[in-house]
Amino acid sequence: MKESWDVRREMNSEVNQGLSSRRSAIARLMAMLVASGSGAAKLAAAAAPVTLVVPFSAGSAVDMVGRKLAQLMPDGQADAFHVQNVTGGGGVIAVNEVIKRQALGNTLLMATSGLICNTPHLVKAPTGFSTATDLVPICTLANVPMLLVAHKNSKANNLAQLQVLAQQSGQPLTYAAEDIGSANHIAGELLLKRLQVQATHVPYRSPQGVVDLAADRLSFGINSWKNLAPFLERGDLKVLSVLSNTRMKNLPNSPTVQEQGFGRFDHEGWIGLFVAKEAPFGFIRECEQKIESYLKDPDFKDIFVNVGLIPAYRNHEESKLFVASEIKKSKDVLHSIGMA
Repeated sequence: MKESWDVRREMNSEVNQGLSSRRSAIARLMAMLVASGSGAAKLAAAAAPVTLVVPFSAGSAVDMVGRKLAQLMPDGQADAFHVQNVTGGGGVIAVNEVIKRQALGNTLLMATSGLICNTPHLVKAPTGFSTATDLVPICTLANVPMLLVAHKNSKANNLAQLQVLAQQSGQPLTYAAEDIGSANHIAGELLLKRLQVQATHVPYRSPQGVVDLAADRLSFGINSWKNLAPFLERGDLKVLSVLSNTRMKNLPNSPTVQEQGFGRFDHEGWIGLFVAKEAPFGFIRECEQKIESYLKDPDFKDIFVNVGLIPAYRNHEESKLFVASEIKKSKDVLHSIGMA
């Protein structure tokens, strides 16, 4: 690979003002999360409004899950909570915003595995952060399987054909994924290593990479179902493989890496709710309990499937162990592909 791994490129620009209704909706979630709290949680809420920092654009899978959560919330307490979309820097700016406010104990972060597990190894202090010492998970919510897709006219229809195409090409293939260190970028590098071929990663601000892929400007791409669905439904793109060990309900006829004879593929993205390490435990506990209760709702679980996620709730204690193991695994992976 000829690319630089120094700093992840900036992601999407600020969400426009027309999204205020979505902000209010997610804010109602946070109101309900601590509405019945006591002790430290109530003191934090009384001292200042709770802020949910979201380093994602509206319309993403995370946004849709948040809006579904908000539909379960009663009105009446939204004024005590504030949603702040902090984009740029691949999520680093958002994390630093949460860390900066840790003394207040009232700021939450919606985060992805790429931000939590990969970024700290790629962006160093003082710009970066340490997941191990600066953040703690309240819970993890869902896994995010990735799809390997190509233009409808590509000569490759599966992994074996992509492997041959790469081996016979006079120059490296190109593939679209999000910023350096993102979950789909790492998935792409792992798959290339598995196939024993080379391709050049072209980092994009989602969803422009999918648009260019549908215009046949790149060899293939890796992204989540939510971003790819419109292009797949129109037939502009085709799925070569699900980068997981189980097929997706949304794509029952699309085979996995293992089913195509290339072994297990144990790299999936995930999303979770985090807080600065010094946040009051009472606040963490109240958030955890409310989220857990909503995940028992069958209608709520449907939203995960609808946006291509796999429900995978882990509580606070389970998430601490899970995230720690994921960080270690990511470090090993980054070293194995020469990125750290």
